[in-house]
Amino acid sequence: MKRLLRKICSLALVFVLSICLASTAYAADTINEDLGLTGPTNLFIDVCDNLFSQDSTYRALDSEGNDITENFLAKYQSAYHTGDYTQIWNAVKDSAISVTWENETPQPTHRLDVNGSASRSFYVLGTTKDHMPGTTFEMSYDVSGTYRYHDSTGEIFDCSDATLNITAFNGGALFSYELYNISTNSRIASNSKSVTFSASFSLNFIYNSYYIPGVSFWQESFGPYSGSVTGTTY
Repeated sequence: MKRLLRKICSLALVFVLSICLASTAYAADTINEDLGLTGPTNLFIDVCDNLFSQDSTYRALDSEGNDITENFLAKYQSAYHTGDYTQIWNAVKDSAISVTWENETPQPTHRLDVNGSASRSFYVLGTTKDHMPGTTFEMSYDVSGTYRYHDSTGEIFDCSDATLNITAFNGGALFSYELYNISTNSRIASNSKSVTFSASFSLNFIYNSYYIPGVSFWQESFGPYSGSVTGTTY
C-alpha cells in the first residue's frame, strides 16, 4: 500500500513538473526580433492561468465583445490541464478573442465626500494580413477613471474623464506602435449611483528598419479597440 501511494505521489509530481517546464519552454523563445510573436509568452500564460482558475473573475470575449467565457473554458479545459498553452494561444489569435478583468481598487474611507475609482484591463492579440502575413503582437491596456460622491446619499457629483493606458506591448525588437483615433468618455448614470468610463482607439503596428534608425518599412492598422468599466457607490 505504501509503495502504491509513493508511486501515485511520484507520478503526480512528475505531471506538475512537466506542466511547469512546458510553460517555461513556451515562454522562453516566443518573441522573435523580426517575426513578432511565435507562441505564448509569460504574459499570455499569466492571463490564461487567471482565466482558467477556479472562481475566476476574468472573462473571454469574442470579436464582437460578447461574453463567451463558459464555452471557451469548456472547449479548452483539456488543453489547459495538459499544459498546452500553444493550442489556447492559437485559438485566441485566430478567433480575435480578448480577455478582460476588473482591477482591485482601494476601499474608500468614510467621510462627507468620498473618492472612488474603477479600472478594467484588456488583453488582445493582433495578427497582420497585408504585410508579412501572420506576424503577431500582444497588448494589454487599461481603461480607468475616478469619481467623487456624497457618503450620506451615495450620489456622484463629480468624475474624471476616462483614462486609457497601454500596460504591455510585445511584438519583437523591430516592431513598434502608435495610437490614433483615441476617444475617451465618462458618463454618470441618471440615478447618480454609478459612472461608466469608456475608451476606444486604433493603432498602427510598425515594422522598423534594422539598419536605419527612425525609418520604417511598413505599417498596418488595427482596431478599433475599446473597453469600459463602471464604478458604483453601492
